[in-house]
Amino acid sequence: MNAAQYYDSVAPLWESDDFPEEHFARHVAATLSIPQGGGFVLDVGCGNGAMFSELGECGACEIVGIDVSEKMVEFSQARAARDPRIHVYREDFLHHLDPDYDVIMAFNVYDHFLDPVEFLYRAHILLRRGGRLTVAFPSDCEHVNILNRELPAGLTRKIASPDREALLWEPFFHVDCICDNEWIYLISGRSR
Repeated sequence: MNAAQYYDSVAPLWESDDFPEEHFARHVAATLSIPQGGGFVLDVGCGNGAMFSELGECGACEIVGIDVSEKMVEFSQARAARDPRIHVYREDFLHHLDPDYDVIMAFNVYDHFLDPVEFLYRAHILLRRGGRLTVAFPSDCEHVNILNRELPAGLTRKIASPDREALLWEPFFHVDCICDNEWIYLISGRSR
């Protein structure tokens, strides 16, 4: 089972849920990421579109949401239907071709990229020079890895602590923010 099949199968659990317990982490990630004056944002693995409101409130001028799950894309398209700034597509991030984003947001999805260097390289290519990549989860590293043990094999990888994971970022990004506590796991940096 691949990620698209898995999330299509469990999508009804996320259809209308806004995950209130994730608001803090989503708000911190969006606030840190959106440049003053706004920005063009790619929301990788947008799921049901729960991150759209925080991105918009923090100044995103335009948001492109992509997800591999057809059903999740349907949910996020419905959520974004009234906001002309948001465009949602079923697409694999590793094959996304539109460059020049100010921000790439990967909320609750970075662990699904089994080759993190490939993910980081693609993000580097798609960002404007000095653009920001932010990876975040609504809990600490240990909790993310515990939850991932419940998923089918091969869908996720074990993530390292942010300071160790950030070492992989060095060729592509200047990491300027890391955090790992019970409310948020976050790595963020600017494209070199």
